[in-house]
Amino acid sequence: MGCAVCCADVQVGAFRCNVLLFCVLLSCVGFVQAHFGVEKYEKLREGGNVASSQSSSGETITFKDASMDDRYKLQLFRDQRNWWISLCNLVLWITCWRVQRLMRRHQQDRDSGTSGGSGPSGNSSSGGGSGPGSGGIFFEKHLYLHINVL
Repeated sequence: MGCAVCCADVQVGAFRCNVLLFCVLLSCVGFVQAHFGVEKYEKLREGGNVASSQSSSGETITFKDASMDDRYKLQLFRDQRNWWISLCNLVLWITCWRVQRLMRRHQQDRDSGTSGGSGPSGNSSSGGGSGPGSGGIFFEKHLYLHINVL
């Protein structure tokens, strides 16, 4: 069920990707946005207590007091919190994307019958290799076993 949902393709115009890649790209956008927010308020705080902003009428207003510095600190704290949350989100989505790729490769190997043997997932007990790396089946076999146990 999980692999079927994660392997589903999403197509927007001419751009086609699977669900996990779409979530990874969305997480990247959120992380970049949080990073720019942190940079913005760090620069405002480094510049001292003097800051300028545009009012709704288009005129520039200059502030110079401690309350603005407190506002910058508060907003900087929020942006730093969002930066860490978006970084963790990005790492988790990349991990899910990689696990999904390993599961898909394992499913293709199992369906094509390239890995014969007597192990629990069709591999020989010696571990056997799949391609030039030759250590991939061992990891995929144990990953597959742990996922089935859960």
